[in-house]
Amino acid sequence: MDMIDTFDIRVGIQTGNILITLVSYINAMNKLEANEPDEANSEFVMDIGKLYTDMTAEEKRYALVHVAPIWYSRFYCKWLRYTRECEELGKTAPLWMTFRDLSETSEKLLAALVKHFDPIYSYTDAKVQAALDKTLSITDQVRFNKGVGGRGEAYFSDDEKETIYNIMKTAGEEDLRKYGVL
Repeated sequence: MDMIDTFDIRVGIQTGNILITLVSYINAMNKLEANEPDEANSEFVMDIGKLYTDMTAEEKRYALVHVAPIWYSRFYCKWLRYTRECEELGKTAPLWMTFRDLSETSEKLLAALVKHFDPIYSYTDAKVQAALDKTLSITDQVRFNKGVGGRGEAYFSDDEKETIYNIMKTAGEEDLRKYGVL
């Protein structure tokens, strides 16, 4: 955070439902394992003292439910603390964005992004809309994943969900609900 403060770097943090985030993560890890095993083995979010490629399917699931949420909880806790500090000291706080904002109100989010990252220049609503339209028109170059509703809920058992939520809420349940993580 010192580097951010020293150089007045503006930060944006995008959040999503933790269950969907974890399913996306395990899917990406499995893809890495198949295509770039060394990359999969260098990951640390699910580290249980074994290389990812040496873990059994049961160990991977255990790590996904019991270890990865600890990493995410620590990540969010750190940024939530920093956000509060910025607000208390009158510094520019990180811009928190939810995946839902991106998929449902992209024009509003884009306007908030340009205002946050370039506060000196003022963009008209027409310019923001034109930029968004142009971006969305080049579908061969821009991947805009709207997600699959419910896949996180379907992937985990009720006990696994309870474990994940109990770990995650330690970072700040109210804020994590506000930002769409829980």
